[in-house]
Amino acid sequence: ALILDNVQVLGERPRSLDELFHTINAFLDDQRQIVFTADRSPAELVGFPERLIGRFGAGLVAGIDPPDVETRAAILRAKARGMAIEVPDAVVKTLVAEGPESMHELLGMLVRLDAMSRMEAIPITIDLARRAMDGK
Repeated sequence: ALILDNVQVLGERPRSLDELFHTINAFLDDQRQIVFTADRSPAELVGFPERLIGRFGAGLVAGIDPPDVETRAAILRAKARGMAIEVPDAVVKTLVAEGPESMHELLGMLVRLDAMSRMEAIPITIDLARRAMDGK
């Protein structure tokens, strides 16, 4: 199987896109599975030739909506536990309500918050979370 995440980053790279086209054809000829992810639909990919857009659109295209607030909070709590970061529930709620909508950015905010807490030798609080979100 060929699995390629964030395929949109290949836009405007003609040689890479040409290689991708030939790779897709080889996988299809061998009846092998191909999975691509992107932050937009195939029709919205910038810099991709029509032949690739056609290939992407010929398969199953599934949109995935961003997680709701409760799911984002659960993901953030689970990630914090996995990283052994103690984050009070009030801070999680603040990050989810006021922080970035993107889960990637939200998880990055958790890392930043942990780093700030360690560097300043202070616990994670709502005030510290707001400072981290403001970039201060």
